[in-house]
Amino acid sequence: MNNFFAFARKNPLLYLALISGAFLRLIFVFVGHYISPDGTHYALLGFNWLHHGHYVSGGSQFPDVIQPPLYPLLLGLFSFVVSPELGGKLVSLIFGLGLIAMAYWFVIRLSQNRKLAGVTALLVAFSPALVAVSSQVATESLFLFLLFSVFSTLSLFIKDEHPKARRFLILAGMCSGLAYLTRPEMIAYIFMVVIILLVWRKKFYSVLLYGTMVGFFVLLYALFVFSVSGRWALYPKIDFVRVHGQLSRYYLQQDALKGEETDFKEHLQRFRYSLAPDKKELFVNAVFEGRIKAPVVRTKEQNKTEKIQSFLIFAGKNWINAVKKILWGLILPPGYLLFLLVGLLRFPWKRHKGLALYTAIFLLPTLNVLFVYVEQRFLYFPGLILMPLVALGVFKFAELVSKERKTSAREKRAVILIVVFLLTTAVPGHVQLHSNVRSKAYYYQAGQWLKQKTEDGAKIAAITPQAVYFARRPFVVLPYAPLDSLQLYLRENQVNYILKEYKRISRTAEGANLDSWPRFLQPVSSKVFDGHTMILLRVKKE
Repeated sequence: MNNFFAFARKNPLLYLALISGAFLRLIFVFVGHYISPDGTHYALLGFNWLHHGHYVSGGSQFPDVIQPPLYPLLLGLFSFVVSPELGGKLVSLIFGLGLIAMAYWFVIRLSQNRKLAGVTALLVAFSPALVAVSSQVATESLFLFLLFSVFSTLSLFIKDEHPKARRFLILAGMCSGLAYLTRPEMIAYIFMVVIILLVWRKKFYSVLLYGTMVGFFVLLYALFVFSVSGRWALYPKIDFVRVHGQLSRYYLQQDALKGEETDFKEHLQRFRYSLAPDKKELFVNAVFEGRIKAPVVRTKEQNKTEKIQSFLIFAGKNWINAVKKILWGLILPPGYLLFLLVGLLRFPWKRHKGLALYTAIFLLPTLNVLFVYVEQRFLYFPGLILMPLVALGVFKFAELVSKERKTSAREKRAVILIVVFLLTTAVPGHVQLHSNVRSKAYYYQAGQWLKQKTEDGAKIAAITPQAVYFARRPFVVLPYAPLDSLQLYLRENQVNYILKEYKRISRTAEGANLDSWPRFLQPVSSKVFDGHTMILLRVKKE
């Protein structure tokens, strides 16, 4: 106990960051019953796996096998004492707090500066984006913790020439493997680690040791996929995304051949939720599972100049989108961005050019993603890596505003005021996060209403799974299909009800306008939740 208090006295900012970070995250853990469509999938997979011995969700928007097993496993362990939803949030909370501690430890090992490490930890603790991913049922918090652990431990390994430094490589290998079991895109970072080891001319045994450790986890995942699906695959989730891309290009080609203009909001629903030719399942699932072949996409021949122009235009739009997300404060609050600029300008690049090169190489997979598709979660890791530079900007700016170059009372006051200012600029992000969470609370209310109106075990088809999840009923995706195909699909999947939701941005299928109820559907009840109308329809048996 004395050692604990001695450590606390030496590292007060770390404890302040952990306590404030836990408080902020717990608010959003318990503020409402928010869960994403992916979150329902993880919750059901984890619960059914550990309680019933089967890696099945019982109904989801996606095939069960595409979700890697580590996060559902941890969630399932917590589900023995709390609900699956809360269990998933607690897993994210634990690794969100671990991320604060890891950021502190990394800066300490790199700079031996406790104040710089403490401010970095505080910035991570208050970051709205990191608070968000640390308080919901999602893999982001666990993946970011493991990926940042790989980045931190590997940087210390390539910096330290002492033979004992190989323990950092072992940690990097373990964390890489666990990250691969969390998100399949980790495979790109694994290749980057190998390149880094070669660039820094580390002995071949280092590459061999790292490759052996990662190979063990890759083999473990391949065996897991085979046990669930009966086929060998190293990254089924990436394979599933590729099928999405194939179908998207196919439908765009069909529009071009017909001379029709593509409605891209409708197009998103079409390639994700259209039915296979037999009308029994989603097209994308049938292609992914290998039951039917992907449609052939024939594109017109382009010369090299046209291909390069097309690529640059597409990539340019993605990069502009990414820059907008950054400037709007979705990754780092505005105050963070201001002091990041100071940190970048005052960072001793010549002295730490090796670290700068290492970081640039490590971020290449993120940059590669931005050439293909921009999603906010892909930008969280670069934002996290830049936190120490934001903290450095705080101290460098404090030096500028204080007259003396050495640490003084005036400089300390300047640092405190700047940190308070930075944390204050994060408040609007927390308010927006609270608003986003509360705006989805109606799904829980709709789930309780749905539970009263339907019998146990009744299958319910809906556009999104959240309300059905909270009703504790089996979920079936409501497809993008005309009425005759819809009827066949509902009968084949033994669906008992359809839950129709009207909201500000709604998805409707051509030929399947459920405002004029077809004869095989019978209205049961309707209710308005926070401006969103839910209509429950019974599927009549023939």
